[in-house]
Amino acid sequence: MVTKNDADGEYVQNIDYAASPRHTTAYARLTSNTPGKYFVRMANYYDKSQVCATTDFTVGEDTVGARVAGNTAAGQGRIKHLQRD
Repeated sequence: MVTKNDADGEYVQNIDYAASPRHTTAYARLTSNTPGKYFVRMANYYDKSQVCATTDFTVGEDTVGARVAGNTAAGQGRIKHLQRD
């Protein structure tokens, strides 16, 4: 689940991803042309309250040469793993 600014922010989109207990890495594609801060949660498809990882990232204005006209530079985030009891 992708939202603006934080977990309670404006909805952006959902990205479906299948994972198993043996996977240690994951990635999904997201294209955003709107600069700003985004928050991502990896959650159980059937129970959104079961969150297993979160991260946030910022998309900044593109300032590289001719691409300045409407394109956006990529942002980066780092996954924060949540511990289960």
